[in-house]
Amino acid sequence: MPVFFRLRPLFLLCLLLSPGVTLAREQHDPPTPYGLNYYRASTQAAEPAVRILRSAPEAARYRSQVEAAELAHGPYSPLLGETLADEAIYLEQQGDHEAAINSLRRAVHVTRINDGLHSAMQLPLVRRLFDNYLAVGDLEMADDTQQYLYFLGTQSQQLLSPEKVAAALELANWRRQTWLVELHDRNLKRWYNSYQLIDDALDELQKQELEQAPLELLEPLSYAQLRHLYLLGEGEFGLREELQLTLNRSSADEANQQMSREERQLQHLQQGAYSLGRKLLEQLSQAHGQAGGRRGQARAELYLADWHIWHNRSTRAGEHYRQSWQLLGDPELHYLREEWFAEPMELPLDDVFHADSQLLPAGTVWVPVRLRFAVSAQGKPRDIETLALAEQHEVLGYRIKRWLRAARYRPRVESGEPVASAVLEREYLVAE
Repeated sequence: MPVFFRLRPLFLLCLLLSPGVTLAREQHDPPTPYGLNYYRASTQAAEPAVRILRSAPEAARYRSQVEAAELAHGPYSPLLGETLADEAIYLEQQGDHEAAINSLRRAVHVTRINDGLHSAMQLPLVRRLFDNYLAVGDLEMADDTQQYLYFLGTQSQQLLSPEKVAAALELANWRRQTWLVELHDRNLKRWYNSYQLIDDALDELQKQELEQAPLELLEPLSYAQLRHLYLLGEGEFGLREELQLTLNRSSADEANQQMSREERQLQHLQQGAYSLGRKLLEQLSQAHGQAGGRRGQARAELYLADWHIWHNRSTRAGEHYRQSWQLLGDPELHYLREEWFAEPMELPLDDVFHADSQLLPAGTVWVPVRLRFAVSAQGKPRDIETLALAEQHEVLGYRIKRWLRAARYRPRVESGEPVASAVLEREYLVAE
C-alpha cells in the first residue's frame, strides 16, 4: 500500500484537531438544549400519561339512545350526530377512548353529510377525535387528524385571519413535537414545510404594507418561528462544515449535489439562523415600541438577549437584558423583574424541546439527578457537581454533567446587569 494511503487517516485526524477546524467546529456545534435530554423535576413535563378505564354503567343507555335516534330519524339525521357526540363524551369521561373514537368517527361522517364535506361544524368533533387518538397512543392517526384540523381551520378563511393563523400555529407546534419524538423518521420535507408555513404567514404580514402590523398576529407567529430556529440548530442536514474541510473540493461538491432540495434549504436556513432570529425579534420589539406596549417590548428584548446568549454573543445579550430591565421600570411591571431575572433559567425557554407526555415512548423511566453548579454572567454553567446519586445510575450523572457543560442559561440580572449566580441546587429528570 502506498505511503500516502497509510498516512491519510493520520492526516485527517491532525486536520480535525488543528486550531482552525476546532474553532469552526465550536462555532457550528449548537449548545445542548434544555428539554431535549433532561427536564427540571419540578416541571412534571416528563411524567407519562396514565390511562384509567372506569366502569361505564350508563353505556347501555347511551347506546340505546343512539339506536333509537337512528331508527326514528334515519342513519344520517342531525339528531343522530348529536346523540353520537353525547355518547362519545360519556365514553371519554370513563376512559374508554377506543369506543369514543368509534362514536366520534361516525358523528363526523353524519355531520359531513348534513353540513358539507369541509364544514366548520366538524371542528369540535375532529378536535376531540385528535385528543382520543393521542390518549390511545395512535400517533399516526393523530397526525392525520391534526393535518385535517388544519385543512378545516383554513377553509373559507381570508389570508391572515385569526382562525387561519391559529390553525397554522397549531399544526407547526404539532410537527415540532413529533419531530422531537422522531415520528415519520424525521421527514425533512415535512419539517421544512412546517418552517415554511409560519414563514409564509410572516411574509404575508409584510406584504400587507400596513403602517403597523397587527401584534395579535405578529407576536405568536414570531415566537413560533423562533422555536423553529432553535430546533434547526439540532438538525443534521447534509455535510457538516468540518467534514467538508477533510474532503477535497470535488468530493464535497459531489456529496452536496446528492442532497435533497429540503436538505439544501434547511442547511441554508441553519447557517443563517442566528441572523434570522435576531431580525425577527428586533422587528417584534420595534412593533411593540411603536404600539406603546412596554410589556410586550420587554419580552421581545428579553428573548433577543437569550438568543444572543445561545449564540455566545454575551456582550450583545447584555445590551438587551438592560433594555428589557428598563422597560419594566413602571411599578405595575416590577413583578416581572423578579419573575424573569431573579435566578438563572435554562435555555431555550417555552418548552421548545419538550414533547407532550402522550408523545413520549411508553415505559420510559426517568431518574432524578440532583446537581450543584453556578452560572456565569455569560450564561455558562460551571463547577458542576452531582449530589447523592445511586451507584447504578452513575452513568446518568456523567451524562447530564456533560450536557450542562454545553448548555446555556439566561443569567441572573441585577439592576439591569447580567451577573454570575451563587451556587444553585437543581434536580433534573434524565431518561434511563
